[in-house]
Amino acid sequence: MDWVIRRFHENWPQRETKGDYGRLAIIGGSDSFSNTPAIVGRAAVRAGIDIPHIIAPRRAADMSGGFGLDLITEPLDGQILEPSMVDTVCDALDHADAFVIGNGLGRDPKTMRAVEKILAETTIPVVIDADALYAGLKDVDLKDRPSILTPHAGEFEHLYEEVGDTLALKKEQLAKAARIYQSTIVLKGERDVISNGSERTTNETGNPVMTKGGTGDMLSGIIGTLLCTHETFTAAAIGTRAAGEAGDHAADEYGEAAGVGDIIDAIRTTLIHNDEARSSSTDR
Repeated sequence: MDWVIRRFHENWPQRETKGDYGRLAIIGGSDSFSNTPAIVGRAAVRAGIDIPHIIAPRRAADMSGGFGLDLITEPLDGQILEPSMVDTVCDALDHADAFVIGNGLGRDPKTMRAVEKILAETTIPVVIDADALYAGLKDVDLKDRPSILTPHAGEFEHLYEEVGDTLALKKEQLAKAARIYQSTIVLKGERDVISNGSERTTNETGNPVMTKGGTGDMLSGIIGTLLCTHETFTAAAIGTRAAGEAGDHAADEYGEAAGVGDIIDAIRTTLIHNDEARSSSTDR
């Protein structure tokens, strides 16, 4: 993966004014999963985002605002995301460089219709994760916008087919699925596999502690941040490696007691903020 790291660092933006590292909108949460958008937002802050903007049903927005002074929240008047909220969401997205959608939304049919409408009516780069992966994505044209899908094995089976039992088969499946969805796809697992349909890579950082709840939401926050300033394959490949490295740091320090908050705090130690790792990258 060193060639991907070099590509990433060659395009790392210089911070001069507010917004140089991106404005990331986060559409997620519900009454049942109220703190999920905050996990995405806190990970985005640790990954370097300038402006994390959470757009969520009221309880989720209000709770997320309590997780940090960095998080901007915009409450939607309801318990879940519904089609009636789509215009408000799309207006907010006019000011974003990229957005993450799906984390903690739930799978109510009204929410799935709202996700489909938001994706159909916007063209800015997007990370589609968690519950949003259960919307009718095959009926949404994603070819005119940079997009990253981040399924685990069960979500990938819903999107495409059951995950194969060898790495070679997984790579082949992922490349085919990426071409169908015209997106970069991250297949999360013991070894993450990433493909945009033509390029493929794997990530071997991470450990079993990262099977705890919230780590997938954290990954979306990191990848969403990188998507504000990088193309999809690079953002996905570096994001998965950075998340895994953060998990390794947290596990080294806390062992089985490490939680998602500890892993988020460890993002600061990963290659995305590590000058030595940047300078030691080698070619493909």
